[in-house]
Amino acid sequence: MGIVAIFHYTDLFGLKGILDSNSLWATNIYFLNDKEESNHGCECFRNTIKIVDDNIIQKDKKTILLKSLDMYEKGRLQKEKGIDKHVYSISFCKENDKLSQWRGYGNKQGVCIEFDADELVSFSQNIYLNCVAHDVIYSNNNDITKMSKELGEFFSCNGINIKEMNDHFVTMVSTYQFISKYIPFFKHPSFIEENEFRLVFTPWMQMPDVHFRINNNGIIPYIIIDNKDNRKLPIKSITIGPTNDYDFIEAGIKMFLDSRGFSSVEIKSSSIPFRG
Repeated sequence: MGIVAIFHYTDLFGLKGILDSNSLWATNIYFLNDKEESNHGCECFRNTIKIVDDNIIQKDKKTILLKSLDMYEKGRLQKEKGIDKHVYSISFCKENDKLSQWRGYGNKQGVCIEFDADELVSFSQNIYLNCVAHDVIYSNNNDITKMSKELGEFFSCNGINIKEMNDHFVTMVSTYQFISKYIPFFKHPSFIEENEFRLVFTPWMQMPDVHFRINNNGIIPYIIIDNKDNRKLPIKSITIGPTNDYDFIEAGIKMFLDSRGFSSVEIKSSSIPFRG
């Protein structure tokens, strides 16, 4: 994967929930803050497939890819309850102590949880869910050069050789699964400052156990990502965001970590002089 550590920004309520349950929540991607996100990924794929050089993706394979993409979009837009709508993600940042993230917690006490990336992917493995971990790719819909490169790498890394696929049905199934897994990783470049890394979960065969929470936008579906072997979340450190009373916040977090079996987790202070 190449990334050693990833960071999750939240507030003290979020931190308490994560440590109390030893789990993370993955949100349905169709209920994320960016309502155009899934549309953007589909448009990126479609434009690239149409224009990319035939030496990269042969014409007949392009036809299959476009048909698979049509199937995916049709399933996504249908109002009926279907497994296609069950795509969930957890967002992380690749940077610690980031001012723009702290600003998001202006009236709350923000914290940044550092995870070991490889260990978290291992922790999240589930016999009912497929887990894919990757950087978010910030690309315009018509950024063909970047998209063709990313698509080529995706196919290569995941054992899908477009040039060698001869079985039409196998190709359709493989490309549909490929599209379902990776469309959530494409995002509009206006969000590039987030420097996001994601874990995306899709069900293998059956519906996941879905829970619901309420926020200012409505009722939000999510699934709980925990570990059946009772392993602890691979938390390496917690950075306390800008605060007027660091010692008080640190003392409470330290006692709480000890009580939940995370006594080895390092506690750090933000170096940013930001008045929240």
